[in-house]
Formats: sequence, structure tokens, C-alpha cells
Amino acid sequence: MDPAEAVSTDADLDVVIRDRQLVAFLVLAVLLSWVWWVPVALTGETASHVPGLLGPLVAAVVVTAASEGRAGLRRLRGRVGAPRW
Repeated sequence: MDPAEAVSTDADLDVVIRDRQLVAFLVLAVLLSWVWWVPVALTGETASHVPGLLGPLVAAVVVTAASEGRAGLRRLRGRVGAPRW
């Protein structure tokens, strides 16, 4: 793949996320959660559900970073009450 095409694809993905933030969040949250839960359910093992529960958190961070950049991430951190470093 040509490096110029990769940059174009990344830019297109940012535009899609920026234009459809709610859809991007929902798709990422479900995808990231089920990537953990499906293998655990299929193997019948007992495993922690915590990694699957982090899907919505990771999706919120990714969508916020793609749509609003660092300023949006700072606002998101302030909304959830995360400590400042």
C-alpha cells in the first residue's frame, strides 16, 4: 500500500467518525466488548468480565480523540472526574 493512500484512509476514517459520532461509538463499544465476551462464552471458561466492560470506555476515548482532539480528551477527563497529572 502506498503511504499516501494510508494517510488518505486515516483521514477518511476521522471524517466518518466526526460525522457519525454516535454510530461510531455504538459500533466500537459493542465490537470491543464482544471481542472479549464471545471467546469466553464459547470456551465455557470463567473469566473476568472487566475487559469486556471497558469497551464503552475505550470507544468513548477513541471517538472523542478522533472528533475533538486533545481538547476534547481534556474535557472528557474533566467530566469523569479523573485526576490531573
